[in-house]
Amino acid sequence: MQLPCHIIVAVNKMDAVAYSREVFESVKADFERFAAPLAIAGLVFIPVSALRGDGVVTPSLHMPWYQGPSLLEVLENTPSGTLDEQASFRFPVQRVSRHNDVRGYAGRIAAGQVKTGDEIVVLPAGRRTRIHSIAAPDGQRSSASAGDSVTFTLADEIDISRGDMLAGVTHPPRVQDTVSATLCWLTQEPLRVNARYVLRHTTRTVKAKVVTVNSHLDVQSLEKRLSAGEVHLNDIVHATLALQQPIFAEAYASLRSLGAFILIDEVTNHTVAAGMID
Repeated sequence: MQLPCHIIVAVNKMDAVAYSREVFESVKADFERFAAPLAIAGLVFIPVSALRGDGVVTPSLHMPWYQGPSLLEVLENTPSGTLDEQASFRFPVQRVSRHNDVRGYAGRIAAGQVKTGDEIVVLPAGRRTRIHSIAAPDGQRSSASAGDSVTFTLADEIDISRGDMLAGVTHPPRVQDTVSATLCWLTQEPLRVNARYVLRHTTRTVKAKVVTVNSHLDVQSLEKRLSAGEVHLNDIVHATLALQQPIFAEAYASLRSLGAFILIDEVTNHTVAAGMID
């Protein structure tokens, strides 16, 4: 059984409320109302008593009204990744190699599927070419899909370097030099608007600056409020960033591997923020 859940909520201490179904349903309803603005798909609620083991490994005899799986069953059967083989092909180039005057482009497929002979587009050059060969650790292949680490050779000689992207021609990623994103600030040093940072997105690294901080997120109510004051450690804000060079992005909600990035302080080389692109 594969459960398409993203968040598992274990409602603990059911023994303290006499395993009451009414209490469980009340807690569940409250949490669903709180989490509604996050639009989380597939929330799973499990009543448990960690003290007595009810609902942790096997279903509890004290809660016959609950017909769902135990906590361990859900954990063991929840998919560990979010790779999407149905999405359009995405391949951030990690390394360029040369053997017998043939260039190979190594990395990990972020999304989609591809086979030899398929037409692809190279970004940012915008050049089209075709997949000539696919090499994997287990040998040559005729096709590869999301999550596979492979080396491609192409039908044409194109100037490609680390940080470039091979993509499907029908639905290429957005090429952006301005990004709107949610930032989680990770350092004691406050965010400095218009200061220079380094943005690392997939295998691409570009210089960036935060142009505006648009709003703060209240983590207690999940409400957004107009930005006021500095951005400090653990603050979550919505911001607009300007990039010195474009990145090839997707919305985090649709493809996490192309929607996530980190910000790095140019001077200290410390990671100062994690970001999710709108």
